[in-house]
Amino acid sequence: MNQNSKKKTGMISSFAMMGMILTLALFSGGGLFDQVAAIENNNDIHLSQEESSSLPDSTDNTIRLTGGIPDFVPNFIQVNVGEKITFVNVDGTNGGTPHAVISVNSETGVPDSLFDSGLLKTGDRFEVQFDESRVYTYVDSMYHPQIHGIISVVE
Repeated sequence: MNQNSKKKTGMISSFAMMGMILTLALFSGGGLFDQVAAIENNNDIHLSQEESSSLPDSTDNTIRLTGGIPDFVPNFIQVNVGEKITFVNVDGTNGGTPHAVISVNSETGVPDSLFDSGLLKTGDRFEVQFDESRVYTYVDSMYHPQIHGIISVVE
């Protein structure tokens, strides 16, 4: 094994390890659980001025899949029961990268199939109507399962 092969293997192993650590941190007792619990226990979400100014207009119930960090823009949105949210893939990386949005159980991170976009190519849209007051958690099952978004549906 030459020197370059060793470096590449080490880098790949490092990236794989970082991905595993991020996934474990997100779906183990912290991070995602704490965020969802806070939202479920208190529908008064207090955002800093910086956070609130970066959110789209409240009449714009669109979540963009960017392929970057964050993968979902916005990654938190609050809507009323009966409203719809549209996911749109705007990722133009490498001529267009497909994504897939799927709801997951906020406690386990396991897909719960409350909604599933299937494959969304660049420019594709997926719309979901929310008829129940609760918190929904979702991931991009194609490339970023460790990155989540949260939809809070209120009365």
